[in-house]
Amino acid sequence: MKTFYKILFLLTWIVVLSGCTHRNPSSGRAIVVGKLTISSLNEQNKPPATVEFLVRNVLTGEEEEYKATLESDGTFSMEIPIISPTYVRVWVGSKTYEGFVLLSPGEITRMDLNLDETGKLKLNMIDGIDLKPEDFENIKRGVIYELMMAFAEGRNAPNIKYTITPNRYADSMLIRTEKDLAIIYEDTVLSDNHKKLFYDFYKQYYLSTLFFDYEDYVYRRYLDQQDEKEVKEKIFVPQNPDKSYYTFLRHFNLNDLPQMNDKYYTENLQFLLLQPELNIPRIGDTPIPEWQKEAKAILADLTGINSGLFYDILAAQAYIIQLRGEQIMLDCQPITSHFRNRVNTFHLDLEIDSLSEKQKENILSYYSNPSYADILFAENEKTILRLKAIEQNEQTHWVVNETPQVAKEKLLEAIVSKHKGKVVVVDFWATWCGPCMEAMRKSKSLKEEFSNKNVAFVYITNISSPVKLWEKKIAEIGNEHYYLNEEEWKSISYSDKYGFEGIPAYMIFDKNGIVKHKITGYPGNEKMQKMIEELL
Repeated sequence: MKTFYKILFLLTWIVVLSGCTHRNPSSGRAIVVGKLTISSLNEQNKPPATVEFLVRNVLTGEEEEYKATLESDGTFSMEIPIISPTYVRVWVGSKTYEGFVLLSPGEITRMDLNLDETGKLKLNMIDGIDLKPEDFENIKRGVIYELMMAFAEGRNAPNIKYTITPNRYADSMLIRTEKDLAIIYEDTVLSDNHKKLFYDFYKQYYLSTLFFDYEDYVYRRYLDQQDEKEVKEKIFVPQNPDKSYYTFLRHFNLNDLPQMNDKYYTENLQFLLLQPELNIPRIGDTPIPEWQKEAKAILADLTGINSGLFYDILAAQAYIIQLRGEQIMLDCQPITSHFRNRVNTFHLDLEIDSLSEKQKENILSYYSNPSYADILFAENEKTILRLKAIEQNEQTHWVVNETPQVAKEKLLEAIVSKHKGKVVVVDFWATWCGPCMEAMRKSKSLKEEFSNKNVAFVYITNISSPVKLWEKKIAEIGNEHYYLNEEEWKSISYSDKYGFEGIPAYMIFDKNGIVKHKITGYPGNEKMQKMIEELL
């Protein structure tokens, strides 16, 4: 997904602070109460069974679905675990409310929903706040569009040399960030609350893409400033930042609530926890206050923060990293071998592990908001199932094949021909590719759907994935795998027939070995299932 559209999509998961009502300090969960009415009901328009809410989880960074069962009179109620005020999507059946509803911890949100004669879902807030569809559209077409264009065009980007030091680089990017974000406060349409809301959201985006991507950014400047014929990737290695580089963090106010419920805030905290220069200890069975004391000794001077929600969420992220094993969700864009290998070095010692009994006790005794435990314990259950699946796959369900010894231009055809008579789904991926790994988690149920049918799933990566980490991953993924060298990979990715620009990339072949679909970026289980079934 291109940067322009990615920002626009992620914008929908921002947090707001205003409008809180019915404070209930004893509950950290958001309470939703409402009623659905249907204006026109017939045999073709049967009443739905649930009202669904799509929530971006501040601890996992993922979108999660919560379903409220509809009673016979159309009423519904439910509790949703959230950490901070969160805008969510609402839908009934296939109909989505095109605006957003604010949920807050310990508060009651009341709404009326109506499916009108045209099948459109409308919402009326009884108690709470929503961002109406027309308001969001106006904002998108105005200041948000202008800011995205400024970023995409690099309007305020400094003209830096690739020999720049990490600290000088950070100073330059702070200037760029403030110039770009000034667009928000210059706007004459946005309210003061919305200005702060968008300002904080985009600051997290800039932190992720410019400051934590320093080495890749500098390497690209090197490529730009050299003759293409003379460029060899191993000639230039960007200078590694030391601890002092991270003083830029004090300009991002990581304790500020509006930043805490978007994908980038989650990634940024995970990234901090894994930086070798910072050397923040793993949390293990250490009581949370003791672990936070060690983290503060490292981060307080860099962030300017000595207490607050930042450290509470940071501790939760330390558990998430243990439960996930790898969770820096890198953009799937070409990155330097130097930086990619450095990231994979972080990953190699991150064994997946469920929570110990002591860790569960520490979580329950420390967090007063029960949503922390709700979320972490739910993740723990997923990890337990994941470990069982890995164990099963290690026993019987995966295989590494030798690369066929054929002409390079015939390589993919040779791999697919092994499964003549079957539909073949080829997945091009890498261990460092966050979206690749996320897609594999989402597609697990899809693979199960086709487990007893004439469908083969084949996974192909290359030497950009460190062997040890790759071996860990394929034990979990299962199915059939190939590990290509650079020339073999390029013979496919650069070819006229099969070429692709980014990963994850997918190709679906019919039973005769003819490629019928080429996709970049995971399209979702529903679309994949339809494409596969049409070829069976």
